Amino acid sequence: QTIMYIIWRLLSGEYQGNGGRGSSTVISGFRASLYQSLFQIVFIPYQAYLMSDAIIRTIIRVLFTKRNMLEWVTAADMEASLKNNLGSYWRRMWFSPLAGIAVFILAYMFSPEASLISVILLVLWGTAPYTAFIISMNQEKESVELDDRDIIELRRIARKTWRYFEDMVTAEDNYLPPDNYQEDPPNGVAHRTSPTNIGLMLASTLSAWDFGYVGMIEMLKKLDDSISVIEKLDKWQGHLYNWYDTSTLEVLRPAYVSTVDSGNFVGYLITLEEGLKSLLGKTLIDKQMILGIRDTALLFNEENAETGMKIDIEPLNKLAKAESLNIREFKSLMDNLQSILTGNDISHYKVKKCIWGKKLLAMLSSFRKDLAELFPLLELSDEEIAKLGLDDSVVDVNSFANLSLMELCQRYDKALELLSEHGK
Repeated sequence: QTIMYIIWRLLSGEYQGNGGRGSSTVISGFRASLYQSLFQIVFIPYQAYLMSDAIIRTIIRVLFTKRNMLEWVTAADMEASLKNNLGSYWRRMWFSPLAGIAVFILAYMFSPEASLISVILLVLWGTAPYTAFIISMNQEKESVELDDRDIIELRRIARKTWRYFEDMVTAEDNYLPPDNYQEDPPNGVAHRTSPTNIGLMLASTLSAWDFGYVGMIEMLKKLDDSISVIEKLDKWQGHLYNWYDTSTLEVLRPAYVSTVDSGNFVGYLITLEEGLKSLLGKTLIDKQMILGIRDTALLFNEENAETGMKIDIEPLNKLAKAESLNIREFKSLMDNLQSILTGNDISHYKVKKCIWGKKLLAMLSSFRKDLAELFPLLELSDEEIAKLGLDDSVVDVNSFANLSLMELCQRYDKALELLSEHGK
């Protein structure tokens, strides 16, 4: 079976040269398959012992004792209770050397012609605990600093990943994430979802704002739409069932609650809660928004490599590297991008036909909405702001980019108080 798998991988062209870093500890391709095959042979007795132990325990508990049927030790708890030394591996895997000795003795007694094979198995199985110890040793890794190219590539993957939730979490699916979209064979959207999918979607929505792929107001609306639907779902004692039809919100049969999925969902909710708390203290306009626009612009350029349409990335890189972010410069940059993308009917038509062109326009619209809602003074000229008669410390628009949501609320409260005093 292993040999057939390797041959199939070779014929299908899935073994490609590894262009990664030379210091990488990741084993991949043909060499990885060979190692996996060898380790499968080495650890067969131990795996057989584990499976047999689990089967026998289950049969005894279910049919006879009726006790400890919910006994469950997590992998993390098991690892914490064991020492990572050679002695612990010998105590755990005693069955492997015993199996090797048994095979050697049986081969010597009943099939001498198989002695060579039995000796090989004796060596492999007899040293299995030592092999497990060696491959489980902690490897000291050098700290690798990601260069700009690495970061751009990782952000490119992040932007394309967010596109799934951006496109799939819609009113048609009640603002819940479909389980998958199958391209080959072309089955399309799977209109079902689970607590794990829902939790991942909520965390991804918050992450999209962190990465600068969506404005704060849009992010909060997306969360509100999804959570409002989650509150309406049928539940068992407050727990989400494991599968729902995203079109009808009906529980898919058989109805059951998964401790794993429920645990994932709770973990994502905790992450979301802490992230939203930190939102209050984060600057509302930061360089991540510039980088988010740049990531999408790079994908737009990649998509239109043959058409000649291209967005100059340098102004975005320059603004992202600036020591401080000027909110008027940010607004001007978005205005320029909007003009480039929709400057005339022909360019507007071409951009709207592009996937990433539409994404870029949607992002600009989302960020402009944030500016309009959170910083209405940007719509006023310096002369109009001066007529308000407020201190510069209150209406200094350029300083707004460094304000958090809490600080902005305090600034506006102070402005309203001063305007009331002036009778305006």
